[in-house]
Amino acid sequence: DAGLQLLAPACPALRAIVLTGCTRCGDGACKSLGHHTPCLERCELDLLQRITDVGVQAIVRGCRHLGDLRLGGCSRLSSISSSLISDHLRPHMRRLGLGGISNLNDVDLEDVGKLTSLTWLDLCACPKVSDAGIKQIGLLAARQCKLVAEWKAAHCGRSGSGEDDKLGGLDGTAGLCPPALTHLDLGGLTRLSDTGLLKLLSRTRHLASLDIRGCSRLTENGLTTALANCDVTGAHVAGILNAPSLSTLTLLSCEAATEQAVSFIITARPGLKTMR
Repeated sequence: DAGLQLLAPACPALRAIVLTGCTRCGDGACKSLGHHTPCLERCELDLLQRITDVGVQAIVRGCRHLGDLRLGGCSRLSSISSSLISDHLRPHMRRLGLGGISNLNDVDLEDVGKLTSLTWLDLCACPKVSDAGIKQIGLLAARQCKLVAEWKAAHCGRSGSGEDDKLGGLDGTAGLCPPALTHLDLGGLTRLSDTGLLKLLSRTRHLASLDIRGCSRLTENGLTTALANCDVTGAHVAGILNAPSLSTLTLLSCEAATEQAVSFIITARPGLKTMR
């Protein structure tokens, strides 16, 4: 903290800082950054056990342009931090890392679900998060999809379905397209069920990367239904393919990811890259 108190005043134009693993940094460092670096856009504070809600408050109030915040493994944070992030950074927050925060719960994800510009979210190894919390992320994705579809209809005369689902496919105007969730890490969420995964993926049309490693509650049938639009026998399930833009799927240590289940998923998604 003493080091940051000396450095921060000399860096008023600082836009990014990575303090991951700097275990002697805590709320004092956050206060210095919040007070002296108003231009900060990216701040990585993973694994800093000394940071509390007080430090997060200093960061989000002082760095109002922050769009990338990593707090993974900051175990002393409470629901106050998620509320602060939602209240102060809603217009700008694109990438948020909350993995490994043991206190993070479903109510906190109601606040996360209000971050309308979110494109990247890490919730891995949060033991209190269940289907109820993941539902909030799905509802956020659904609202984003609606805004994207409306934007495409207004600017390109098309509905945003089929081949147009992938963001960035609009020639010359992709940068103006509203943001949508494209990366989601749910690794180690042992309370995530088949139903929760299915409902989530049915709402995430622009999701490109999904990590469900170690999600032990998922079943083989649930996995194929959500990702391959078929049951465990290969019989087709009514409806369209969920998360049509998915390009990367991580299934490490996922018991439901049997050879048969993965073969069905790959058949349904020929270009999908799987890690298992």
